Amino acid sequence: LLSPTAMLARLVGADGHLSLQMLTGGAHDLPERQQTIRGAIAWSYDLLNADLKKLFCRLSVFAGGCTFSTAEVVCPQIGDLKIEVLDGIAALVDNNLLRQEEEIAGEPRVSMLQTIREYGLEQLRKSRADVETHTAHAKYFAAFAEEAEVNRNGPDDLIWDKRVESEKDNLRAALSWSFLNAPELALQITAAVGNFWFLHGHWAELRTTCQRLEQEVATGRLEWRARCLRYAGQCTLVSGDSSLAEKFFQESLVLSEQCGSGPETLEALHQLGRTLHHRGRNSEARDLLERALNLAHELKDERGIADSLAHLADLAVAESQFNQARDKFEEASALCRKRGYRAGSGRCMSYLAGVAIVAGEYEQASSCLRSAIQIHEAAGDHHSLVWDRYKRGQVACARGEYTQARLEFEDCLTAFQRMATPLGEAWCLYELGKVARDTEEFLEASAYFERALAMFRILGTSTAWATLLLGSTAIYEGRFRSARKSLQKSLAAFREAGTKNGLAQALSELARLARLLGEHDEARSFLNESFELAKQIDSKSVAANVLEQFAYLLKRQNRPENCAHILGKVAALREEMGSPIPPRDRTEYDAAVEAARGVLGKELFTTLSKDGWMSSPKQLDELMREAGVSLPVS
Repeated sequence: LLSPTAMLARLVGADGHLSLQMLTGGAHDLPERQQTIRGAIAWSYDLLNADLKKLFCRLSVFAGGCTFSTAEVVCPQIGDLKIEVLDGIAALVDNNLLRQEEEIAGEPRVSMLQTIREYGLEQLRKSRADVETHTAHAKYFAAFAEEAEVNRNGPDDLIWDKRVESEKDNLRAALSWSFLNAPELALQITAAVGNFWFLHGHWAELRTTCQRLEQEVATGRLEWRARCLRYAGQCTLVSGDSSLAEKFFQESLVLSEQCGSGPETLEALHQLGRTLHHRGRNSEARDLLERALNLAHELKDERGIADSLAHLADLAVAESQFNQARDKFEEASALCRKRGYRAGSGRCMSYLAGVAIVAGEYEQASSCLRSAIQIHEAAGDHHSLVWDRYKRGQVACARGEYTQARLEFEDCLTAFQRMATPLGEAWCLYELGKVARDTEEFLEASAYFERALAMFRILGTSTAWATLLLGSTAIYEGRFRSARKSLQKSLAAFREAGTKNGLAQALSELARLARLLGEHDEARSFLNESFELAKQIDSKSVAANVLEQFAYLLKRQNRPENCAHILGKVAALREEMGSPIPPRDRTEYDAAVEAARGVLGKELFTTLSKDGWMSSPKQLDELMREAGVSLPVS
C-alpha cells in the first residue's frame, strides 16, 4: 500500500525516534505474537523475569550499543538490580533481544535492533527508573569523554580515538538528553569530545552545539566554555569565515585567562595567532605565537612548545624565511617524536613537505608526505589527509606528471566541497589552473584562476597568487596590457606583505613581459631584483625560473656565451629537482639552446654550458655579473 519512502516517513516520529505504531497490524490467521514485529518483541519481553526486564529497559538507553564494562557500570547504579549484568546480557542474547557485535579496541559489545531498542525505551519511560537511567548514562559518557581527552595525545591516542568514534551515538544521545535535563553535563561532554569530533570532520554539528551551549549555559565552568568557544572558532575557520573565527578565539582567550587555565590560554593563543596569520596580520600573529611559546616553556609543556614552534614556522614560510621555517619545524618534530605526539608529528611532516616544495626539494617533499599520510590515515584525520594529497599533487605538477596532478587536485576539490572547506576549494582551483597553464590550456587556466580569485575575495584571503598567475597566463595569450595590470597588482600586494617568494616570481613575470615588448633595460632591472630575492630565499625552483628569463633575455641581446652559461645552470637545477621545463616554455627554451649552439658551435656551447652546470653559488654570481647583473659584493 505504501512506498518505502512513505513508510519511512510514518516509521520515524517527530522526535526522531522510530515509532512502533506502524508495526501493529499483520496477518490475522497467525498467532498474535507472529502478527506484528511489536507483538513478537512484546511476547519475548513478557517471558523475562522482573530483573531481566529492568536490565533490558536500562540497556535500551544505549544508542549504537555498549561494551560489557559500560553496561556493568551504568545499569546497576539505581541499586535495585539483583542479577549480575553479564549473566543478564547472556540471557537477553539467548532471547534474541540483544545481539553481540565485533570487539572494538579489544572490548566486546552488545547492541539492540532499533525496533527492539524503541520498545525498550517505551517500557523505560513507563518505569520509575527513566530519569535515573538517562542520568547515569549521561554522567558515564561525560566521564568517558573526559578520560578520552586526557589520553588524546598520549601513547594510546589511536585506541582512544577508536573508542570515541565507536561511542559517537551514545555521546550524541547523552548530549541530547543533557541539553534538556542537565545543561552543565552537555557543556562537559562537548568540551571533552570536541577535539575528536573536529578531527573527524563533524564541524557543522560541533559548531552548532558550541554556539547553543554559549547561549544556554552561559554560567557554566569557564574552562569548558573557553574550550567550546575555541572549537566554534576552529569549525568556523575551516568553513572560511576567518572574521567570525577571530571573534570566537578572542572570547576563548578572555575566558581562559579569567579562569587561570594555562593550557586553555595556550590553545587560544595558538588559534588566534594562526587566524591572524591567515588574515595577513603577521606582526600581530607573531606577538601572540611568541607569547604562546613563552607560556608553553613556563608550563613545561613540550607538546605546547612543539605546537608553538610549528605555528611560528608556518608564519616564517609565509614570509619566505624557509631556512628558519625548516629549523623550527624540525625542532618541533623532534619534540613530537620524543613525546609520542603523533598528531603533531604528522602536522610537522606535512608542513616540512610544504617548505620542501617551495624550495624545489621534491624528493624530500615526497618523503615527508609519505610519513604525514601514514600518520593521518591511522588517526582518521581526513582534513589533514586531503591537504597532504593536495601537496602530493603539487609535487606531481612540478615533476611534469600532469595527469596525476590533475587527478589529485580534482579529488581534493571534491573532498573539500564535501567537507564544506571553501579555502581548500579555492586553492585546488588555483592548482588546477597551474596545471592547465603548464600544459598550454590557457583559456581553461584563466577560468580556474578567475574562480579561485573570486573565492579568495569572498573569504577575505590574499588574492596576490591568483592575480599573479592570471597575469602570467595573459602573457601567453598575448594580452599584454591585461598582463601588466595583473602583475603590477600582485607585485604591490607581495611587497606590502613582505612575501619574497611571490615578489621574486612577480618580478620574473614582469621581466618576461618587458622582454617580449622589447623593453630590455626594464627586463634586466626586474631580473636583477628577482635574482637577489631568489638567493635570499634559497629556492631552486624560483632560481631556475629567474635564470631561464635571464637566458631568454641574453638570447635577445645576442650574448650567446652568457646565455650558454645560464642555460647550463638551469639544466643542472632542473635535473637536481627532477622538474622538467613545462610544455608552455619548451619551445622558447629549445630556441635559446639552438640559437646559442648555432653561434658558438657545439663544442664551445657544451663547454660553457658545463661550466654553468658545475658552477658553485659564488661562481654563479660571477657568471651573472659577467652577464650584466648588478649584485652586491659579498
